[in-house]
Amino acid sequence: MEQKEYNRYVKRWKKYLEEEKIYCEERRKLVVRSDSGENVEREFEKLDKRFGRDFFGNRRFGPYTVIKDALDLLNPNFILPGFDVPFCDLSNTDKNIPSYFGKKLYSDLEEKEGIVIGYSYDAYDDYIIIETEDNKIVNVMVNSHYHIVE
Repeated sequence: MEQKEYNRYVKRWKKYLEEEKIYCEERRKLVVRSDSGENVEREFEKLDKRFGRDFFGNRRFGPYTVIKDALDLLNPNFILPGFDVPFCDLSNTDKNIPSYFGKKLYSDLEEKEGIVIGYSYDAYDDYIIIETEDNKIVNVMVNSHYHIVE
């Protein structure tokens, strides 16, 4: 990944994590008030809206980060923006993803097949990016069922 792109991701993640910390603290205060019997339901809604967490607001899931070079994932010095660890230190993912690059993958969930062209993640999920024969980009959730087609 180019340094300029990497720095943009780092900046976006830093902003997201700072806002998330403020959001959680304000929400914690509302929970305490609610537990005391105070009706704060409307304030929960306002807080969620203010922080883009209402419904499926785009700020709810954090910055969508794309890595298109398997070597970045294999490099223990390449720190994933937002996670602050290299890919090899992640505990809740498919550690074989770097070896899938360039291979054909079938997603049972999406019922799509394509060539693995990248890895991506947000604050809650990670994905294997495939390109189908008709040039569509599909994000396959890592915690779904998929397999390499040999």
